[in-house]
Amino acid sequence: MAASVKLVGFCFICKAIYDKENQKVSTFGVNKTNLESWQQKVGGITVGDRLCEKHFAPHDVIKGSFVLDYFCPYKRWRLAENAIPQYFLSKFTACFSF
Repeated sequence: MAASVKLVGFCFICKAIYDKENQKVSTFGVNKTNLESWQQKVGGITVGDRLCEKHFAPHDVIKGSFVLDYFCPYKRWRLAENAIPQYFLSKFTACFSF
């Protein structure tokens, strides 16, 4: 019996597959709330598709919060409420060139 492979993150633009063990790259899903604004930037994207953090401004990726002057990192990063993809929006631009 073949071992099952868990798909952790698949970026709609890069077509890259990210897994927790080898790469620390967060992916964020499209939902009904942000669908229209994301579609204006990335044609063809639908609810359920995911984009990696490389397509968002650094200030839009929330990596943790401060509690009494101490930074507490999140296990799963979050996007700011109105975050819109901004970088490397073409499917022909490689995300691996960072």
